[in-house]
Amino acid sequence: MTITARALADQLHGDIEGNGDVLLTNVAPIARAGATDVTFAESEKSCAEAFASAAGVVLVRRCAPTSTKTLIRVENCREAFAAAMTIFHAPKQYGAGIDASARIAPDVRLGKGAFIGPNVVLGAGVSVGDRTTILANCVIAEGVSLGDDCMLHPNITLYSNVKFGHRVIVHSGTVIGADGFGYARHASGIAKIPQIGGVVIEDDVEIGANVSIDRATMNATIIGSGTKIDNQVQIAHNVVIGRNCLIAGMTGIGGSARLGDCVTLAGGVSVVDHVEIGANAVVGAVSLVTKNVPPGQVVWGSPARRAHDAKRESVALRRLPGLLKTLRVRGLADANSQPEPETHQNGD
Repeated sequence: MTITARALADQLHGDIEGNGDVLLTNVAPIARAGATDVTFAESEKSCAEAFASAAGVVLVRRCAPTSTKTLIRVENCREAFAAAMTIFHAPKQYGAGIDASARIAPDVRLGKGAFIGPNVVLGAGVSVGDRTTILANCVIAEGVSLGDDCMLHPNITLYSNVKFGHRVIVHSGTVIGADGFGYARHASGIAKIPQIGGVVIEDDVEIGANVSIDRATMNATIIGSGTKIDNQVQIAHNVVIGRNCLIAGMTGIGGSARLGDCVTLAGGVSVVDHVEIGANAVVGAVSLVTKNVPPGQVVWGSPARRAHDAKRESVALRRLPGLLKTLRVRGLADANSQPEPETHQNGD
């Protein structure tokens, strides 16, 4: 698409400064931006780079310096740039329709404008909201409920007793509602504990590729509204995750763990069973959370402890080889400086 700088500024609720008739066709990073591209700059350094670049328009904060470039001044240029990306690269829209290869149970309820792609299977009693899109090869088991404006990418499996809110996005390869890891040892082996609960995914959740979210043993595994889950995350049975949490890739959350609102788990975090992580807490990458984390605390390490303490310990550990070497040299020097012990011969 082509849009003028002035029209783009209007859509971004920004103020134009310079030539508002510049024609724009795309967004680009500073180093690659050309005369028909819009880029953004937040810091003093990036502003200098953007003003010297070939970009046609630069998104900047309202307090940014002036330039001979055409500028669009906004409150938050990073958010505005994300909005500009959506303007130039709007998600593909699927019109209402059902592919001839789809297998749909007789009592399935389809909302207005829903799209059902090739080889999709919808089991008995499934409910699909308005404008929800289900792409190729998804399998939706009996009784699943999907809200309005959801997007299911290809090759997703939803077991029974899974409920979605509105505007949920799920990426390829994800499985939601598989049995939780519930077993009990007895004299003759290991007995399976039935997993008869479900999964609730609230509004505006986005779930990455190849994520596993297990059903609860009896109640529900819950993912709170606005939460974003990266690729290859494991969420065990009975877990409750609050609103607007960020969970990065390769994270594993043990059964019955609870996360408050706005918790951040960096990549590769492991959370053991039954742990509670308070609202607004942050867990650093590749940490092992073995006990409760208070609200707002930043923790890191294995086991996870306050990040300040963990960093001091890490620095001390790196210094340990040199310290040991110093101690060995000093100990040798002290031994060499000791006077020779007196000797006594018989008859003295």
